[in-house]
Amino acid sequence: MTTSTTLLPANPLSPPGRTRIMNSLVRLLDKKEFNSITTAEIARDAQVTEGLIYKYFSTKKDLLYLVLMELFQQVVNRIESEIAAVDGSHEKLQAFIRTSVASYAGSRVFSKIILLEVRNSQSFFTSNAYGLVRQYSKMIAQILDEGIEAREFAQDIEIGSLREIIFGAIEHTCLTCIIFDRDIDVDRVTGQLCKVLFRGITDNGWAKRKGRQP
Repeated sequence: MTTSTTLLPANPLSPPGRTRIMNSLVRLLDKKEFNSITTAEIARDAQVTEGLIYKYFSTKKDLLYLVLMELFQQVVNRIESEIAAVDGSHEKLQAFIRTSVASYAGSRVFSKIILLEVRNSQSFFTSNAYGLVRQYSKMIAQILDEGIEAREFAQDIEIGSLREIIFGAIEHTCLTCIIFDRDIDVDRVTGQLCKVLFRGITDNGWAKRKGRQP
């Protein structure tokens, strides 16, 4: 899989040691599973004491959630920028899907954390990191709501259900590639998902022969 390990940028409002610790976890997650990483390894890689880790982070999992927050915020910022650059609900939805897929394709560490490491942890759903998941969810709900209001999308769409379908399609497609260390073809995945969403699965010729609305 062709991805890069993108480190977190220095934050003038955050102590340098804290950022080094977070970036150490990013580097280690690129090679290992979270549960196999020890705080001693993190400290050694960051060239700090273990005690400093617990000064800034209450637990190793707290460190993981904060790293996820930083990475997920970057994804949300990119999606907001891409959506703002286009007009129309179809174009915004396509930009949302493409940027989401590209984010999974571009950062193996982000993909591993969000798709593999945190979903089975109950504490994740009460963490601040999960707040970004809710923000991400609201973004797509807003696109769908605007599309219905503008009559670009069908009026009988149940936004909650369609939102879950879109999320599931994006995540499941990318998850397989992450697990088996395969490249994600961003254009192909985006094109296929948008084709099904925008056109449906019914063949127009079949619909006409059966006298059904395509």
